[in-house]
Amino acid sequence: DQTAHYRAQLSLVEGPGREVPHAVLIAKAETGGFRPAIDFVMLKQTLPVLRRLRAKNPRLRIFVPLGLASLNGAADLDRLVILMEEAADVAVSIVLEIEHRNLGSLGAAGIDGLARLGRLGVTMALTGVSTSGLDLAALGHIAIDEPRGGGSTRSSQGRSKNSRR
Repeated sequence: DQTAHYRAQLSLVEGPGREVPHAVLIAKAETGGFRPAIDFVMLKQTLPVLRRLRAKNPRLRIFVPLGLASLNGAADLDRLVILMEEAADVAVSIVLEIEHRNLGSLGAAGIDGLARLGRLGVTMALTGVSTSGLDLAALGHIAIDEPRGGGSTRSSQGRSKNSRR
């Protein structure tokens, strides 16, 4: 029995025994304008670990949280796309975690960036979703793989390269 999914997290140490937990680090990075840099470093540091883990389990995936600022900044998105182009061997094992509330704030460049990452094999997962706040009709207009029974997925708009029927 093998672990199929991991979640990447960063933390910092502020002196002896004083760790800054991931959630606190991300919140401070958001307010300080450093979230794109943190997201890039986290994704980059995940890649060598992912390669080692995939040697034992090729189906393994790592979830990597990604903030809104990383998606709406053209230069930041370009850095992420280039990184995934360079990591083409493991891009299909990266799942970017995106806060559901951030989807409505994505500009055209952010949506295009997600599409570019998707074409490289990167998948996305929504976090912070509740059924009361989920607009299923709106989601039906974009290509999203929806979980189905038995571990397969179905694309809500045509067939994506990551979906199985």
